[in-house]
Amino acid sequence: MISTDDFSGIKRDISFAVDAIFQQFEQEHQRMPTTEEFRSLFANQVDDFVGQEDKWQQIAQEAMNVLSDKEQMVWAAACELEAELRFKRSEFEDFETF
Repeated sequence: MISTDDFSGIKRDISFAVDAIFQQFEQEHQRMPTTEEFRSLFANQVDDFVGQEDKWQQIAQEAMNVLSDKEQMVWAAACELEAELRFKRSEFEDFETF
């Protein structure tokens, strides 16, 4: 089981990747990515943060369609960071309209 400290570390580690996804997408499309677009882009980077698991364990997990504890924590942290960025950017956009 992964602790709260581990979760905070994961969130800190992936914050740059999440921010980079938003920034690059916004530059290319002049809008924030949808949740589906963000998750698709982040999925390409999950292995960088989860690490390469034993091949047999990965095959077994895929067969059972179960995520490892660490992968679940990475996705949970990514979702939190995504929500925080969306909130901050929407506040900024609201501020610009005044």
